Amino acid sequence: MTPATPGHRRRRRSSSWPRRLSLWLVAAGVTALLHAPTVSLAAPGEGRAIPMPTRVERFNPDQQVCQPQTIKASFASQLLPWADQPPAVLNQLRRVQLEMTRSTLDRCVSKGLLQPSEASQLERELGLQAGSGDATAPAATTAPAASGAAPAPAVP
Repeated sequence: MTPATPGHRRRRRSSSWPRRLSLWLVAAGVTALLHAPTVSLAAPGEGRAIPMPTRVERFNPDQQVCQPQTIKASFASQLLPWADQPPAVLNQLRRVQLEMTRSTLDRCVSKGLLQPSEASQLERELGLQAGSGDATAPAATTAPAASGAAPAPAVP
């Protein structure tokens, strides 16, 4: 031990251990809180977060949307932006399009904006019959030809 220099007091070390302990406990608590959300959202054994479910919104058609010519024109042009995709992708998109169009027709009829006979006629024209699970049926009206020409407009 070296003698103390004049004017310098020696600090006692015994009083700092409670402060160190409390700082360590605070750091451990903060660390636990920061990691708690990821641990609670992680699937058992996977170590990755579970995605939050998306909110489902139903399309609420109006008088303009429920017009037969509007439905035909929309059906014919909806898949044009994805015409350069592989056939498997187009078939999946077509299935979604068929499902959404059927749902739109059902909602138009239920709201009284479209007659059931008009809806049935549109289902036949667009290939939406309940028995037609084949997604390639309306391909001629939804995808451009291989030559790059635009599809022919739907004839009422």
